[in-house]
Amino acid sequence: MELLLLLLAGSLIFPLAAPAREITNACTSQANVFQHVNGTGMHLTLHHPQSPCSPAPLPSALPFSAVIVHDEARIARLASRLAKTPSSRPTSLRKSTGGAHLRDSQAPADNEGLFGRSAGLIGLARNKLSLLYQLAPSLGDSFSYCLPTSASPGYLSIGSYTPAEYSYTPMVSSSLDASLYFVSLASMSVAGSPLAVSPSEYGSLATIIDSGTVITRLPTAVYTALSKALGAAMGGAPRAPAYSILDTCFKGQVSKLRVPAVDMAFAGGATLKLAPGNVLIDVDESTTCLAFAATDSTAIIGNTQQQTFSVVYDVAQSRIGFAAGGCS
Repeated sequence: MELLLLLLAGSLIFPLAAPAREITNACTSQANVFQHVNGTGMHLTLHHPQSPCSPAPLPSALPFSAVIVHDEARIARLASRLAKTPSSRPTSLRKSTGGAHLRDSQAPADNEGLFGRSAGLIGLARNKLSLLYQLAPSLGDSFSYCLPTSASPGYLSIGSYTPAEYSYTPMVSSSLDASLYFVSLASMSVAGSPLAVSPSEYGSLATIIDSGTVITRLPTAVYTALSKALGAAMGGAPRAPAYSILDTCFKGQVSKLRVPAVDMAFAGGATLKLAPGNVLIDVDESTTCLAFAATDSTAIIGNTQQQTFSVVYDVAQSRIGFAAGGCS
């Protein structure tokens, strides 16, 4: 796993690596909530790129079409990596989209990604090259984060955490790629009702959790059941045409719609109780879409569903934990 220093619609901003600028007292107070290094670990504040507290703010949101291109390229690279085959030739994005080149992830020097203003990547994989592995002897073999919104900061911590705050799911061993974090999605529900799909469908594909993927990918049967259940629960919300890979769309913006509760339950009892902004994603000023897509390869829990939750990766105890309200 890499945590992009710019993320959501792919991007987080890591303030210590960004150009300095004048910030308000309120923003300084926000940063001080999380930002310190001591004997318990390294704790850093993260800002959304549209936040007024961001030290390197983007003037406007990226076109969602650029986000989708980036996301599809990342999925292709992950699929190639898991299949242990070379990825396709490099994909390029024009600078006018706010992006830069996307390259084969097997080439370590190519880390610019979608965002030309990113400082790089923090490697947090389960291998000897990662920052986590190198800091583990002094800080401990765990890290946690909360991916922020434009309204509140998030954080990245390497080291200690408070175990009682989380519900946990075991890390799943896989021969596909030992450096990735695999989990077992057990069930999903919409408005309190389980999806109309066989429980075995959830485990029909290997599932990873990834902070760099925007749109969550589900096994096709699970996604189809989710799309149908959400459409029914949204009642009279007017439908909109599909947007690229997102085929369950509505007219309006997520903040103006009544969105049913969606829960994602994992083996061991951990559950993500998704807020409307974790379920739907605005693709333009008049359209919002279900932030999930179908896949027939590897399922991926992406960053839209993780946003505002504290997520801890306790490698020493081989478990991943979730806690609501992590950015507050």
